[in-house]
Amino acid sequence: MQSKANKPAAYEIIDAFKADMNIVTDDPIIADGKLHRCHINGHKSGTLNGAYVLHLDGTPAGYFEDFTTDIKTNWKLEGSERQPIDHEAQKQIDAAKTERAKQRLIKEQKAARTANYIYPKAPLADPGNTYLIRKGIQPHGAKQGYNGALILPLYDAKNDLVSLQFIHPDGTKRFLKGGNKKGCFWWIGQKTDTVCVGEGFVTCASIFEATGYLTVIAYDAGNLEAVAKIIRDRQQAANIVICADNDESGVGQEKANRAAHAVNGLVAFPPIPGDFNDWAKQIQGGGDG
Repeated sequence: MQSKANKPAAYEIIDAFKADMNIVTDDPIIADGKLHRCHINGHKSGTLNGAYVLHLDGTPAGYFEDFTTDIKTNWKLEGSERQPIDHEAQKQIDAAKTERAKQRLIKEQKAARTANYIYPKAPLADPGNTYLIRKGIQPHGAKQGYNGALILPLYDAKNDLVSLQFIHPDGTKRFLKGGNKKGCFWWIGQKTDTVCVGEGFVTCASIFEATGYLTVIAYDAGNLEAVAKIIRDRQQAANIVICADNDESGVGQEKANRAAHAVNGLVAFPPIPGDFNDWAKQIQGGGDG
């Protein structure tokens, strides 16, 4: 057992926790054994996209969750792997996880109710919508708000409407607060033997218009794998093509390759930096990106 004299100071434990969990935040880490939310650097200002518990008593231990990637990780201080976590500390960590799951479910249910109230009442988008014209695509069943924002549905694996995405005329995108996105999607077109899976609505609209294949919208790169697995369950013989964004960072390609590997699919990406809509507009010789 590690003696009290040799036990690291609280700030050293906190630093180790942040480093091991890859937590990049300027928020103070409060090591009181309770659940706390935190802002992850690089995300939109004011968002609290991380949650953690850190317990210093006995064997230092904790838990961290990144809501944007759905990564959930337990932690123990390095060097104490063989020491069982203090029973009381484990109870606090488990209770915090349960509370977090409960609060998330409440928010998801509220967002789903809001989505099911708004979406049926919204009119179909006008083909002359400012944003659609700028992107050079058709509405494909998207709906439209009074302020000109496109309204797009998110369905889960059970085909339940669980949330909405809004794309404003200036290109700003937002989802219903608290709505579920993991494993949720929308689609353009009818069932085909080849199925394309892409990130955003505009990208997928361009892919569908060029190919005629059923095209599934995963809404972001981190959701490609989860959505691709659902498609594979539904169409086991389909040729699944993950249509990656050609990101300079390589994130789009990495997530797409992972998704394709998970479903024995293929990967396609545009030959220019950007997405398939950027490439389509370059070919057409118009648009502003």
